[in-house]
Amino acid sequence: MAKEIDALRDYKFEDAALVQLADTYASIATRDLTDLAAYGITAATIAALETRRDDFSAFPQDTALLNAQEVATNTKNTQRDLTETSLRGVYVRAVNTYGDKDVLLGSFGPQQYSRMNDDEVVRQGRLVHQAATQQQAALAAQGVDAAFLLALAATIDALDQVIDAKNAAVRTRDNSTRDRVLLGNSLYGDILKISRAGKDYYYSRNEAKYNDYVLEEASGQQVRTGDLVPSVVVPVTFDNILAADDLRLACTGTQPIYYWFAATNAEPDAATPLITLQPDEAVQNTASVLGWTEATPLLYVWSRLSASMYRATRG
Repeated sequence: MAKEIDALRDYKFEDAALVQLADTYASIATRDLTDLAAYGITAATIAALETRRDDFSAFPQDTALLNAQEVATNTKNTQRDLTETSLRGVYVRAVNTYGDKDVLLGSFGPQQYSRMNDDEVVRQGRLVHQAATQQQAALAAQGVDAAFLLALAATIDALDQVIDAKNAAVRTRDNSTRDRVLLGNSLYGDILKISRAGKDYYYSRNEAKYNDYVLEEASGQQVRTGDLVPSVVVPVTFDNILAADDLRLACTGTQPIYYWFAATNAEPDAATPLITLQPDEAVQNTASVLGWTEATPLLYVWSRLSASMYRATRG
């Protein structure tokens, strides 16, 4: 059977950012539904996007699958150690019975188990069990009786089973990883369709809305978007903003919003320098010009009375 080609991600950002991007595009497409109808963007389109977003968000994370794989691997390694110890014990009993030069020792296998893969250890174990069963009468004085042979067989069978379980965990993780990438690519494809439609419609009609539909993935550029609930302060999660960083702050909702720099997350007071933006309005400059200082290095956004939306770009 031909080897299945690994799936590659069509997008260059984290999965959590893809979910947030889907939230944003569902919101702005709902806002602009009348304008986008000419491109086949309907309420059903947005509902399908939201369903795919939820499916992607609920998809098992790789960390959980990796943990399951590691547990299965550790269980297999422990059982392999027990099996190798049992097989070496049979070999010692054979040496004590026949001496270390007897040709019959070959039936009890080589002792270089560290050079064998897991399946080879199981195969060798079954051969050793077979030899011990055939030579049980001669080995009886060394404690090889029916109970010993049953315990040895159970140890080898247990190794065979945990090898299968470990391999199944690896396959599950590989398949899940591939399925997650494909689902993420489908979600990103849905976003791209809306992005293309919005850019085409607003190209010569509304610059601010055109910018809402631009997917910025240039190297070093970061974009933060989201919905704003009235009176809830939201941190704009850029790491380590510097004075010279180029920032573009925009209001993409239908109500005014406020940006500001501060030392802590709290509602602005009368003395806080606010950047007030009306719907479809944006401002762009360096962080220091926009109000950043070493004492107030964190960027926040807020909608005071009504729900709205924001978009902030660095780089």
